[in-house]
Amino acid sequence: MNGRNGFALLAVLWVVVALAAVAAGAVELARADAAVTGDRTRLMRGRWAAEACLAVAQSRMEAALRDGAAFAPPPLDTLSFANGARCATVAFDPAARLNIDSASVGMRARFDTARAAYDRAPEAGLDTLTTSYGDGRVNVNAAAPAVLAALPAFDAEVLRVIAESRTWHRPLADLQDLLSRLAPAQRARLLDHYPELAGLTAFRAAALVLSAHGWVDGARPEAVIEVLAVNGGARVAIVQRRMW
Repeated sequence: MNGRNGFALLAVLWVVVALAAVAAGAVELARADAAVTGDRTRLMRGRWAAEACLAVAQSRMEAALRDGAAFAPPPLDTLSFANGARCATVAFDPAARLNIDSASVGMRARFDTARAAYDRAPEAGLDTLTTSYGDGRVNVNAAAPAVLAALPAFDAEVLRVIAESRTWHRPLADLQDLLSRLAPAQRARLLDHYPELAGLTAFRAAALVLSAHGWVDGARPEAVIEVLAVNGGARVAIVQRRMW
């Protein structure tokens, strides 16, 4: 009898331990599911906030265009919502960067050489100098020296003239304006490449990449929506869009 009772007691203990383990696993699974659900909810709230920031940015840009202002990024600020969500929008002109998809082999080689000359940490700043957006034109009034140096015949003298135009707030109107500010020898060099440069240069922003970031206070993940906004006159057209 004692042996039988001892065996029964041991079996009961094993059953209790097994049930406790199953219960603990169920609790942990419920916690994990709740955490995943919470992350998804916060991500969705962040995405809604990012959508709101994009709508506000687009509205501000269109209002500026109607007032006769240049096509430019909207003022940067952070919007807060009653549910604890926040959003902010940053923008850049893709023509101020080198389009890595359309740049020729020669342009890429000149760009790599210029990065080593102009940037103390060229690899660290690569993401801020290149893009896959845009038509491949380089905005002479906005691009960094390393990007400008990728253009044919854009040597140190041309870059100096461009830098002076920015210092004195006299942006270049077009390629002819740039030629008029150069010394004769340098002007002749650019004229040799004029047809090519006419298709590679721009002097004002025609499109902007807007990145809206949405998040919930004190929590991650962060939602990001990135669009390519194009100047459509009095309207701003969204022609590309991706989110993560």
